Amino acid sequence: MINKLIENIKKTNAPIVVGLDPMLNYIPQHIQKKAFSELGETLEGAAEAIWQYNKGIVDAISDLIPAVKPQIAMYEQFGIPGLMAYKNTIDYCKEKGLVVIGDIKRGDIGSTSAAYAVGHLGKVQVGSNRIAGFDEDFATINPYMGSDSVNPFIDVCKEENKGLFVLVKTSNPSSGEFAPFLNVMNEWYLRDQSRKVTAAYQLKGRQGLPTNNNCIYGYRKDPENKNHWLVDEEAATVVQHIFQLALEGWGPYMIAKQLAEEKVLCPAAYNVVHETSMKRSGTNMTRPYAWNSATVTNILTRPEYLGHTVNFRSSKASFKEKRKPNAPDRRMTFPDTHEAIISLEVWNLAQVTLTSRRRVNAEGKSNPLTGLLYCAECGAKLHNHRSSEEDCYNCPTYTQKNSCCSHYIRTSTVKQLLLEAIQTVSKYAIENELSFAAQVREASQVQLALESRTLHAEIHAAENRLAELTIVLNKLYEGYALGKISEQRYESLSRAYEQEQQRLQTQMQRNKAVLRAHQTTADGIQKFLALAHQYRNITELTTPVLNAFIEKVIVHAPYKENGKRKMTLDVYFRFIGNFKIPTEGELANEHYSVV
Repeated sequence: MINKLIENIKKTNAPIVVGLDPMLNYIPQHIQKKAFSELGETLEGAAEAIWQYNKGIVDAISDLIPAVKPQIAMYEQFGIPGLMAYKNTIDYCKEKGLVVIGDIKRGDIGSTSAAYAVGHLGKVQVGSNRIAGFDEDFATINPYMGSDSVNPFIDVCKEENKGLFVLVKTSNPSSGEFAPFLNVMNEWYLRDQSRKVTAAYQLKGRQGLPTNNNCIYGYRKDPENKNHWLVDEEAATVVQHIFQLALEGWGPYMIAKQLAEEKVLCPAAYNVVHETSMKRSGTNMTRPYAWNSATVTNILTRPEYLGHTVNFRSSKASFKEKRKPNAPDRRMTFPDTHEAIISLEVWNLAQVTLTSRRRVNAEGKSNPLTGLLYCAECGAKLHNHRSSEEDCYNCPTYTQKNSCCSHYIRTSTVKQLLLEAIQTVSKYAIENELSFAAQVREASQVQLALESRTLHAEIHAAENRLAELTIVLNKLYEGYALGKISEQRYESLSRAYEQEQQRLQTQMQRNKAVLRAHQTTADGIQKFLALAHQYRNITELTTPVLNAFIEKVIVHAPYKENGKRKMTLDVYFRFIGNFKIPTEGELANEHYSVV
């Protein structure tokens, strides 16, 4: 109905309303005399005079204004005949194309409020028929009794496509006496709007559509589909540069410093310059290259760069509170919703380098081995120790609690051993591809066959149920929006379905992660071979080479043999694990089968 009112306002270019509030002394004498001569000086005669007076006004103004507002009290004072004049006035105004605002100012609760709503805006059930009463287009109501006095009118308005004017501030001198009450009503309104916005937000997020208004740095909105992201080539190049620096062992602080020196626009300044999003009030355009470690860390940890949509990163308990970050298990990730900027391998390597605490030297460079060396006895990560004379690692449990041995080993020794291991295994893999492939597959083939079938079935069942839940939640929200179910019922049902949805999402993601791990084992052979060919002639253990090949190194306790100190290192390669090159005897009696 609000659309019709707006159309009438535009058509007449008159954002005004004419009040039809007749008092008997307002009516010209000739109209009164004629009505009284026919019906006498009775309630009927007064009502007839009012009706004829209103009809003349409407005839004069119907093409000049969008709406009228008859005040029902002016008609009720003349009893039943007065109400008949009120009804005649409404019907005549609607015939003339005017919007009728019934100025009734009702404000009761329960069934009384519902009866008022039906009588003025809805239809009453009479036997098998539903019949409109006064049938105004809008009504004014007084909500001083709270939401119980308003909700029945809202329900009828939704059903009949009618409208309300709710009194929250009036012009009379004493209106300020109800200021505290108005504050309560405002809060009630805000809470109601917040619930509706939250419901729409939840629905959109569960469907895998982006819930944030702006794209993250590196993407831009598709002009043909606001819910789809396109790669911003210029910014994406910077994102790739950041990940590459991380793989080379650079920490967030050093990366931020390097980007500032290269005069790369920081994300906030980039958005302003390229108008990819709204300018934030805190954006300092006098320092457009002001990168910081927090910004770099945020970029390095965003799964969105893998092509995923991540929703529900934050939430708030009520409309009065600020948003707070959600725990990872409360977020929902939808894979492959847009083009990826970073590959999964690069992203995973970046997470490893990011989570490893690495002390830097005077030149700002860190030891790339930090975070890769583990104690075989207690499982702790070995700590890096630097001095002017040597660079080494040892077990922190030994230095802190004396509950483990030192595991002391020089950094130079580890680097040399790892370089030789990479060279040896890569050479063997290239020269003996069939044997290499068979040996790697044999270790995981049985487990993969047993688990994959079950995992695929569970994932398929979860996907089907999630699709069903999406349909159920959509219908549930539609029912709530149309007023077919109560807010309390909606919140109760939606909460239960949402919990089931989150549980299924978590389970499915966990199963997919396991499958990916198995698949990585199966596909890892080709990936490792590609690495081996790529770094076939390496002579130096650089940070990118180390991160590309090595997953972890297990350092065993030292022992004595022939009076010499010796140590054993278990090297775990990416994609193939702890691979052992067969001896010459094993190769001579090769029993591996090619799958």
